[in-house]
Amino acid sequence: MAHLVDTSDASDRDPVHDFEVIAGELAAFSEKLAEKPVIVVATKLDATTDRTRLEQLRDFCGSRGLEFHAISSASGEGIPQLVRAIADALDRSHPGRGRLSR
Repeated sequence: MAHLVDTSDASDRDPVHDFEVIAGELAAFSEKLAEKPVIVVATKLDATTDRTRLEQLRDFCGSRGLEFHAISSASGEGIPQLVRAIADALDRSHPGRGRLSR
């Protein structure tokens, strides 16, 4: 499961809090959803000049062993790495099905 979290300058929200709220809502909805592997994705990297919230989210993920990526859909930055990470996660969750094409 990929959690996309806005860390851009346009948002004044706390990305760590936003992540925790959504994770809590998913767990309340379904234990199976809460148990799925998670990749946390900071979005709008191209619109993030103040990296404070981005780094707070990165540190939070690191302290909890969550995979973290930062991307910009506008510039494409980080997208290839995220695609590889998702493909790798799918390969791990479906062993024996062969390598997903990239």
